[in-house]
Amino acid sequence: MNIPTNFGSFFSNHHPFATPGSADLFRSLEGLNQALNGLHQRERSQFKTDNFDSWRVTFDENEPVLSGLAYKDHLLLEEYADKIIPGYLNLSEKEGWDEGGSTCMGNLFTRYMLLKYYFSFKNCLGANKEAIKNVVKAFSQVETSAPSLDGNSKPGSLPRYTRICPDSTVLGWQKHAISRLVGNLGSAYSPSKPCFEILINSQRESNDDPLCKPFSVSIQINEEESEKRRCRLASLKVVPAEIAHHTFYSGTLRKPKKFLEENQALLGANSTRLLQGLSFLEETTLPAQKVGNCWIKQPIRTVLVLLFVELLTQRRDLSIEEAWSEAKALYKDMQLKIAVPFVQDLVKRKSFSSKMKQSALEGIERQKENLRPQ
Repeated sequence: MNIPTNFGSFFSNHHPFATPGSADLFRSLEGLNQALNGLHQRERSQFKTDNFDSWRVTFDENEPVLSGLAYKDHLLLEEYADKIIPGYLNLSEKEGWDEGGSTCMGNLFTRYMLLKYYFSFKNCLGANKEAIKNVVKAFSQVETSAPSLDGNSKPGSLPRYTRICPDSTVLGWQKHAISRLVGNLGSAYSPSKPCFEILINSQRESNDDPLCKPFSVSIQINEEESEKRRCRLASLKVVPAEIAHHTFYSGTLRKPKKFLEENQALLGANSTRLLQGLSFLEETTLPAQKVGNCWIKQPIRTVLVLLFVELLTQRRDLSIEEAWSEAKALYKDMQLKIAVPFVQDLVKRKSFSSKMKQSALEGIERQKENLRPQ
């Protein structure tokens, strides 16, 4: 694989986020270059090579940053196999696996799935290509062990280049991870205009209910208000759930349906459609979290929400219900074609007890069954 020896100078002419004098960006890219070189050497000296190359995303001169990230993410995931396998397959201590992991690991796995899918199928995505590319670009900004790619934006701030993006500065509360997304209510970034927040939490609402409503949406008047809320939420990582809930799910938050009713005369068609979609999202039910894998469950469901919002934005030919169905179909397709076979290969490549390996293989079959089109 041919990788440019100087990422900074090469990407200054190619990277879609690059701007003149963006020193932070270039430093980050040089750091990525060093990390790639180091990991490339470690791969050859430490990792098995059987079937390993087939999962690598080759360098793409048209999209160097994204393909470079995919290359690095792929190598790092090999080291996290003991966490990724049970986390993704909903395996617990009863089957011999350790529960728990970090949100950075969940973000890393999810980002690799997105990038691998995009580069594998980007020439046959049809009408969904622009929406999927925006999802990939948005998720490329999440916090993992890789450097930030956008020197113009701070972590957790509103997106400049997409409608919506993850905010990986808000992690949840004590012993539980959630995901937060922020976005522009209008079709373009404006710090003085309304924006929105989506919290993703797949916890059971009761022990008897296998379903949950994982998406909680609120509207902020401008970026300043969104930033103040981000700071409050980010400070609650070590706070018990019963205390954190009062802030995360405050009864004073503006809900999308109410905001639309009160401001419909002032809103354009794009904002109105999005608010209707966000109201629909709040009422959606999905299977609840079964084991201690919130650290990977929420990041993966972030992809579903990103796809839905971008399809609402890019595909005006789709109704809200059709956009949701299309988002779910793409979300499942990404997992069936990338996530599941990648995890299956990790299970084969790593050494585990017979009990653990058998439970993983059974988990893979369950996952395939859950993801197959109905």
